[in-house]
Amino acid sequence: MNMNTYQAKDLLLSEYSFLKSSHVQIIKQYISTDGRISNTFLVQSTHTKFERFIAKSFVHNSDSLRREYNALKILEEKDVPVPKLLIHDHVPQDFLLLEFIDGKSAGEIIKNTANIDHIFEKIGETTGKCNAVNVSFFGNLLEEKSLTWKEYQLERLDSKRDLVEKFLDKDLFMEITHLIEESKYILDQESNTSPVLVHHDIYMDNFLLRKDGELVLIDFGIAFGGRPLYDLAKFFIWDLSKYPLQKSVFLSSYSKYVEIPENFKDIMSFYIIRECFGMIDFFTKVDQPKMRDHAILTLKNLVNGEGVISELIS
Repeated sequence: MNMNTYQAKDLLLSEYSFLKSSHVQIIKQYISTDGRISNTFLVQSTHTKFERFIAKSFVHNSDSLRREYNALKILEEKDVPVPKLLIHDHVPQDFLLLEFIDGKSAGEIIKNTANIDHIFEKIGETTGKCNAVNVSFFGNLLEEKSLTWKEYQLERLDSKRDLVEKFLDKDLFMEITHLIEESKYILDQESNTSPVLVHHDIYMDNFLLRKDGELVLIDFGIAFGGRPLYDLAKFFIWDLSKYPLQKSVFLSSYSKYVEIPENFKDIMSFYIIRECFGMIDFFTKVDQPKMRDHAILTLKNLVNGEGVISELIS
């Protein structure tokens, strides 16, 4: 469900009484990268310390607002470039108020620059800084549960298994199931380590480059407490696979903050399977078969040791 600017302003004023109608104007409603109208708005204000700020809503999904709020609260005192919270002591109900980042996305910039290495170096640095931040527990940052990392991951795999099976041929599904079983030792190892902040949506359009050259990571609505390399899976599938020659630049920068283990290939294989299960589920729900098919092809290439994804994790 999407709201228009009039509805958004009414809800905004209702939730934040210090904002006055005559001092607030919504000047832009953002479009998501897949062309859908979002419930994120650029607001012009004469009544706050920010002349412009972002008002972000997840209609009927206050959990996502609170997850982003909790993630940004955790990062407030850390050396991670993220948007500042406009309101620090109010758990958002309809809107999260954030600093407006005046900059272009890494996805836009990379199309018009010859210095690709610099962009991947900055993405690696910012992602590494985020993944080096410890959190209190594994899970969705909303409530502490007595889950290990292994339980958290397998629970989510199992919830999507029946749907994924419908889209894979029998042999491929059996191979994937076998790989998951072989990978459980990884989850045992990872469960014995501390949870860190996982952004869970690392891709180029979620990095904004300020005019001063700082790369800011945005959109923490699906962040959770987990293990760091999980955050690389989506980036490998969607972005790094288009620029495989930048792998060493990215990992060199990332590894300044997060250690790259010897069994990197095994860990990334499992996390890519896990991410593809989530993508197949999501893109089926939003009726984007081409994106779903890309996730299926990634699984096929991973099993067969073919394609760029296999080269990236080797």
